[in-house]
Amino acid sequence: MFKIILTFFICFATLSKADVLTLDEVSIDAYRIESHRDPYFIEDTDKFTHGGNFNLNLRAFNYLFCENIIHIAGTDSQIREGGWKFRAGINLGKYLDVFYKHHSRHVFERARNSKQFPLDNFYGVRLYFYRREIK
Repeated sequence: MFKIILTFFICFATLSKADVLTLDEVSIDAYRIESHRDPYFIEDTDKFTHGGNFNLNLRAFNYLFCENIIHIAGTDSQIREGGWKFRAGINLGKYLDVFYKHHSRHVFERARNSKQFPLDNFYGVRLYFYRREIK
């Protein structure tokens, strides 16, 4: 297992040095939830109190990008929901991105109002009025 992880980091370092694949951000968010309302839960008796995100942003060839967020939220005793948000696309010059965006949420409950889960998929463009120089 150690050899596989070491090989991954060596390959990533090589690709990063050649500007083929760049890691822009890896971070973890932890937060306390002040209020939460979700129509997919039945008569919520436990208040949502805590949540967290794992963030991973990558860039390839300096113009392709993928921004990922894996998120969870729950009560003091259990994780009640989680999901994945990502935005992937291409930079078309300094002021325009074309992207695909996905957000899925999953409820970790046996009793809920729906058998399906919330799912959003978008295609779009982002127009920048100001943007720091991309290296």
